[in-house]
Amino acid sequence: MATASTFKMKFARADEHLKALNNEVAAFLQTHPYEIVTTEDISAGSLCAQVIYRHAPSDLLLMLIGDVLHNLRSALDHLAWSLAGPHANRLTEFPIFLDKTRFHAVSRQGIPDRGSGLEKMHDIPLPAQTAIESVQPYQKVHGLPEHREPLWLLHQLSIEDKHRTLNLVAAGVDARLDVRTSPVHPAYGLTGRTGCLPLEDCQEIYRIPLPANPSQVKDYSNFTFDVALDPKGPGRGTSLREGLRDVQEAVGEAIKLLEPFVR
Repeated sequence: MATASTFKMKFARADEHLKALNNEVAAFLQTHPYEIVTTEDISAGSLCAQVIYRHAPSDLLLMLIGDVLHNLRSALDHLAWSLAGPHANRLTEFPIFLDKTRFHAVSRQGIPDRGSGLEKMHDIPLPAQTAIESVQPYQKVHGLPEHREPLWLLHQLSIEDKHRTLNLVAAGVDARLDVRTSPVHPAYGLTGRTGCLPLEDCQEIYRIPLPANPSQVKDYSNFTFDVALDPKGPGRGTSLREGLRDVQEAVGEAIKLLEPFVR
């Protein structure tokens, strides 16, 4: 049976892995793994800039992601076991649901459906069950898009990581576009700025008409890169470090809320 100390130990271990992950991301970015390359597309009559991947993330970074996710998810499940006390069994789990109906699903006889939130919380004190429901992703307590609700992000990424390595992409955390021509012509000028925008290998950043004299084009753009989760996966392009930090904070909040109910 999980004790009051094990979920704290799991949470502390996740923090250690997260610090190591942040250091590994910083070291990876120092290798300048991503670069913006500008080319002339003569046939299309345009000037095109694309992001090019020069280096892949290290295996250590990929493994650290799984370590963080595993320990944060385990912290919640150990907490659920501690709340259920001696009645905890293989069905006991900290429920994470995006669908309120599925969370409360019961049979015609009033028995919690298999896999429902109510079944996972069996024998947990009712006040603690109410507290657990208050942090469910469907409550949208963080005011974020559904896929970015921290506990839902944890649930989805944890499942993904169990079956295959999470895919990482570049992110233009601070991409300042400033493309000019001389003499200045409004058809060729381009300015702008982005936040955390996931960028896949060879993704086009901009395309502008190619002037008669390409040497007149001056690109003063500046890109500060970071690492993001695959936009095609459950992370949907979320900044890796920001997303995991939000997940860690949400798990910490759940532990703080529920610890007084531990038997």
